[in-house]
Amino acid sequence: MAAAAAEHELAARLRIAAARRGWGVFRDRRPDLYGVLLEPTPDRLLARQAA
Repeated sequence: MAAAAAEHELAARLRIAAARRGWGVFRDRRPDLYGVLLEPTPDRLLARQAA
């Protein structure tokens, strides 16, 4: 029984890994680092740097 569960777990992990490889650039994105890109205007960017 445990061997069947381990085999199922391995198969699931392999499917997930294959799907992640197909995601390309989105695979390892870090949205927490995108803060500056989310600023709406250059004026706000300059004000943030001056502060």
